[in-house]
Amino acid sequence: MNAMYDHVKSNNIQGVTVLDVFSLYPYDNMTLEDDCIRRLSFFVSPYTRKFVNKGKAEYIPIMLNDLAMVFDRGYYSPDVALISVSPPDTSGYVSLGTNVTELHSVVQSSKLVVAQINDKMPRSLGDALIHVDQIDYGVEVSYDLIGPASEPVTDVDTTIANLICDQLIEDEATLQIGIGKIPEAILTNIKSHKNLGMHTELLTPGVLGLIKSGIINNTKKTIDRDQITATLLLGDKPLYEFVNNNELVQMKRVTYSNNPAIIRQNHRMTAINTCLEIDLTGQVVSDSLGTNIYIWLWRTGGLYEGSSDWTGWERQSYPRICIYRRKIGRKQNRAHPKAWGRGGLFPGTCELHSYRIRNS
Repeated sequence: MNAMYDHVKSNNIQGVTVLDVFSLYPYDNMTLEDDCIRRLSFFVSPYTRKFVNKGKAEYIPIMLNDLAMVFDRGYYSPDVALISVSPPDTSGYVSLGTNVTELHSVVQSSKLVVAQINDKMPRSLGDALIHVDQIDYGVEVSYDLIGPASEPVTDVDTTIANLICDQLIEDEATLQIGIGKIPEAILTNIKSHKNLGMHTELLTPGVLGLIKSGIINNTKKTIDRDQITATLLLGDKPLYEFVNNNELVQMKRVTYSNNPAIIRQNHRMTAINTCLEIDLTGQVVSDSLGTNIYIWLWRTGGLYEGSSDWTGWERQSYPRICIYRRKIGRKQNRAHPKAWGRGGLFPGTCELHSYRIRNS
């Protein structure tokens, strides 16, 4: 992206629009003063946040499970799609590797497809495979995949994680665990549960220990039994090596992985994520701090809806939110009497079955 930006700027090319969904790399050469590229983003990452909040990039909120529809229905038809794939196998199939989400729709709707063929990209399976005939140009590269910037897990994170593990996760549950310090601590502190499954949007390194110990074995999942279902990978070399050519991990299109009708079929589906603020009525602020967009809105929508399921009068699935009452090291409270006016509300009160965890 930095090389493309330099080319556009140095040659005074006008009318270029960059649509990104999940930006993990910093745009080192772009400044807030430059306007040679119009940027649209479905996901506000640490690298795009300042551009969005300064009005230098457009933010398009959408549920991730609806994202493929944007391209399938022709709302956006890219002139060029830039994708990263693994080297082809003997039958000519490459893998989308760490990111399946809506990429099938992007490839099919784009006039030109350019692929970086990276020998460090894991060959994930399931819906991740596309044929080289769908690629117009391929460029061979070799570089390590970027991992998430993580902060050390604190004692408070561990305390919250232990409460969740002990009181909110049942044996034989099918899990969706989000990203962040508390979700990471939860995966580390699940030790005595039996026969857990995994149907998630994002697969992270914390699951490896649970898989190797047999705690996650997917034997009680109602659908996709004996398999892990995901659409994104974000982690480190051990995770990517584990996923490579591993039929245990089935990467699915986001229209499947985040589809509420699919998710709610899982036995004891339990979705655990974090938020920015919450009020006493259960209204949750997940995407913004006041009027400043902080992070994504769309990610967990289908997962919350899919894990809010009742059969008769018996609860079958469980959406959970975990949060510090106060920001560590600050006096600012993250639990408020009312959330109106402070930020975007999501998920709704009727979708959240909350559990209060206190940190004074």
